[in-house]
Amino acid sequence: AVDCGNPGQVSNGSFIGSSFTYMETLQYTCDEGFELTGGNTSTWNIERLCLSNKTWSGVAPVCERVSCGDPPAVPNAAPDGSSFLFEDTVRYACQDGYVGTPQNITCDSDGAWENITLDCQRKSCPDIGNLTHGSIQGSSYLYMDLVVCSCNEGFILQGNATLECLSNGSWSDVLPVCQRTDCGTPANMTGASWNGTFLNEDIVTYVCNEGYEMTGGNNVVECLANGTWSIGNAICSIVNCSIPLSTNATLLTPEPHSYGTTAQYECSVGWNHTEGDLIRLCLSDGSWSGTAPVCEVVDCGDPGNATKAVVVNTPDFTYASLIQYECDLGYVLVSGSLLRECLSNGSWSEETPVCHRVTCGHPLNFTGAEISTESFHFGDVVTYTCMEGYTAIGGSINQSTCQANATWTELESMCDEIHCGHPGNISNGRTIGLSYSYLDTITYVCDDGYNLTNGIKERLCLQNSTWSESEAVCELIDCGSPLSVANATVDFNQTTVGSIAISFYCNEGYILGQGNLSRECQSDRTWSGEPPQCIKLSCPSPQTQESNTILLSGDSFMFEDSISYSCSPGFTLAGGHTTRTCQSDGTWSGDAPICVDLLASRNCSHIPGVAHGKANISLTSELLVDTVMYTCDKGYNLTGSSSLFCINGTFGGNLTECLAVTCDAAPSIDNGVAIGGNVYGNVVIFLCDHGFGLVGSPALLCTHTGEWNSTIPYCVGM
Repeated sequence: AVDCGNPGQVSNGSFIGSSFTYMETLQYTCDEGFELTGGNTSTWNIERLCLSNKTWSGVAPVCERVSCGDPPAVPNAAPDGSSFLFEDTVRYACQDGYVGTPQNITCDSDGAWENITLDCQRKSCPDIGNLTHGSIQGSSYLYMDLVVCSCNEGFILQGNATLECLSNGSWSDVLPVCQRTDCGTPANMTGASWNGTFLNEDIVTYVCNEGYEMTGGNNVVECLANGTWSIGNAICSIVNCSIPLSTNATLLTPEPHSYGTTAQYECSVGWNHTEGDLIRLCLSDGSWSGTAPVCEVVDCGDPGNATKAVVVNTPDFTYASLIQYECDLGYVLVSGSLLRECLSNGSWSEETPVCHRVTCGHPLNFTGAEISTESFHFGDVVTYTCMEGYTAIGGSINQSTCQANATWTELESMCDEIHCGHPGNISNGRTIGLSYSYLDTITYVCDDGYNLTNGIKERLCLQNSTWSESEAVCELIDCGSPLSVANATVDFNQTTVGSIAISFYCNEGYILGQGNLSRECQSDRTWSGEPPQCIKLSCPSPQTQESNTILLSGDSFMFEDSISYSCSPGFTLAGGHTTRTCQSDGTWSGDAPICVDLLASRNCSHIPGVAHGKANISLTSELLVDTVMYTCDKGYNLTGSSSLFCINGTFGGNLTECLAVTCDAAPSIDNGVAIGGNVYGNVVIFLCDHGFGLVGSPALLCTHTGEWNSTIPYCVGM
C-alpha cells in the first residue's frame, strides 16, 4: 500500500489521525489561545489527504496567537504597550494632573482583555487664602480650576489677576496684592514747581518760580481714586521788561524781552562805544541791569599833503567821508590811491598817493628806422632816421613827442623797405627766389633740354630798386638725327631733350639681337643706350616620324625658309603638308605628314566618335576610310587632334574631345546670393537678402562664346 509518511507536528497545534496510507486523512487543530491562519484552501488546508504519489495534499496550516485588538479606553489614563496578542500585558497610568493606582491587564485566550478598575481623579491645590483690600472669585481648587482676583476702589492690582491650579498641585502664580492708586507725576506748569506725594487722596500745591507771577485761582490738585489728578486753573506767567533806551546804538536782540534774557547793543560801523552797557539783563522785577549805552562817530583826522597831487574836494575827515586827489599834468599815479576813505577804525584807506612823470614807453619800432634818444618821459622828443636798404616816404616830420596821456605824437615820414619787384619770367626756364628786397638774389634755371647761353645765373636787388645784370636766355639742346637701323623702322617727332622716346620696331620676322629699341636725347646732346640690331628669328627643328621612312629637304630653319617632305620607296605621304615654311611667329606652317606602307591595309572599320561633335570621313580611291575630320557642336571647344589618319587598320593621332565652353566664375553680389554653374547653357539665379531689392536681370545665361548674356545685377536697400 502507498505510505505518505508522518507529515510532522504543527507548532502550537496538532493533527488527528494515525494512518498515513493512501486515501487516509488528517484533521488539524490549534492549542488554546492560538488560531488557524491561512485556512483558504488555495494556500493552507485544515484537512490533508494521502495521495497516490506518496505526498500529502495541500500545505500544513499555521497556528498563531489570538489578537485582543486595541486595549479599552480609560478616562484620564493612557495604556503603555505595543503588542496586543494572547498573554501580552498592557499597563495603565493616570495622566498629568490626575491621581490613581496604576493597573496591568492581560490578553486572554478567548481574545478579550481582562477587566480594568482604574479611576483617575483631578489633583487638588492648597487653599488660596485672602486678598487684602480686594476679593477672590472661585471656590474649587482642583486641577485646571481658575480663581480671579480684584481690588477695592482706590486700589490697583499688582500681579496676575487670574490663577490656575496646575497638574503638579500648585497655583500658576503667587497671590497678587492691592496697592493704593498712583496718579504719577502731575502735569508740568511752566515757571512753577510743586511739593507732595502722588497716591490716592494725596494733594500737590504749585508755587511760581523766581521771575514768574501767578494768575488764576486754584493752585492745588488731588490724586483721585481712578488714578487721575483733579483740575487746577492757576498759571505762572514770565515777567517782561520794557524796551531799553540807547543813543546811536542798534538793539540786536528781538522783542519781547522776558526775565533772564539779555538785550544786546551794537554801535554802527564807524561809531565807537563811549559809555553805558552794550549788554543788559532783564531782572525778576521787570527792570534792566546797568545803564543805557552811548555811541559816537569815528574821526580820522587830516591825512596831510601828497607828492605831485592835489585834493580836489572838501572832506570833513569823519567815518565814510572821501578824499579825492588828482595828479599834476604830465604825471601819473605810481603808488597809493587817488581816492581815500575814512575807515571805521579811525584810519584812512590805501596809502598817500605818489605821482611820477608819465612814461610813454619805448616808441614804436619801424622796420628800417633808427631813433636818436633813450629817454621816453613826458615832454621827451625822439628823431627817426632811415637805415641802409630803406628810403623815407610821406611828409617831412620825422620826430615824435611823449604826451601827457602817455602816447607819442604821430609821424608823417616813414621808412619803407627797398623793393626791386618781380624780375619777370624767362622762356624755357624758371626763376628761383621769392624775396625781391634790397640785397636779395634770384637764380635762373633752364628747363630740361635747354641750356643757359649768356652765362648770367644770378641777379642782385640794388639800392636804386633795380636788378643787376640782364635777363638770362635758355636755348634748346639738339641731339641730331639717330643712325638708321637695318631691318627696322623708327618713330620720332623731334630730337630734343625731354621729347617722347624714339622707338625702333624690328620688321616682321626679325627680333632684337642687341642694343635698345627705345632711346632718349640726353642733356649732353647724346642718345641714351646703344643702336639696336634686328636679326631673323628661327623656327625649331621640325618633328619627323620615328623611322627612316620620311625624308627632309632643306637644312636652314630661319624666317621664310621652306622644307619639303618625301618618303622612302614603298611608302607614301599621308596627311599634313608636303611643304612647310618658317613663319614670322617662329612656328612652321601646316601640319607634318607621315609615311604609310603602300602594302598595308588602309581599311579602318571602327570610326571613333566624339560627344557634342561630329566626324567627317575622307575615302580613298578604293572607297576605304582614309581620314576622319572632327568638328564640335556650338558651345563646345575641340581638344586633341582635329583629324585622325587610318594607319595599318587603326586611326593614329591624339584623342579628340569636345569640352563645354566655360564662362568666368559664377558672379557674386553684395547683400544677396548667386545660385548656378558657369558651364555653357548654365543659368545663374540671383536672390537678394531680406530688406533688399534686385536691380537688373534676375538670371544670367552662360553663352557659347564663354560670356554671360547680360550685366551682373545688384541689390539695394528697400
